[in-house]
Amino acid sequence: MWNNRRWIHDIMADLEKFIESTEEEIETMLREPPAAGERSFSKPVVYGFSIRLGPEGGPILRSFGDRPRKGFREPINEQMVDEQRQQLKIIQEAPGVEKEDFDIKSTEAETRILAARGEHRYQTTVRHQAPVDPATARAAYVNGILEIVFKLRDKTNKEYEDNRVE
Repeated sequence: MWNNRRWIHDIMADLEKFIESTEEEIETMLREPPAAGERSFSKPVVYGFSIRLGPEGGPILRSFGDRPRKGFREPINEQMVDEQRQQLKIIQEAPGVEKEDFDIKSTEAETRILAARGEHRYQTTVRHQAPVDPATARAAYVNGILEIVFKLRDKTNKEYEDNRVE
């Protein structure tokens, strides 16, 4: 029984920290006047968070959406480790861009994804749930969904590899 209460307490503490940081970000955004000739919001603002259980059973709290000061939107993404196939798969939404617009760089520990076309601008860094071999990356972009598949790795390689979208 104690473990269940502790788990709920951990989720609530993480959620409270997230809400506080979000409130600070919104207050800062509203306090800063727009530059001459700019509107403060030229399109709807998308911002949210997701909570899921991690591999050890603890909560993982992630935010996504527009970052008004950076000019990019952090897209929703998910990753899955398939131990049987020895693969890690990253799936990310990125509507409104083309496969040529992606700049994807990977190490064994993380993947940086950048894509921009017109108003559609996405940028994120995904920390891998397991070490991967960045040279084995296969990326495909279909109907606004980017899918990157890596083979799992045991060795260490900290160099970034450029990845192509097929």
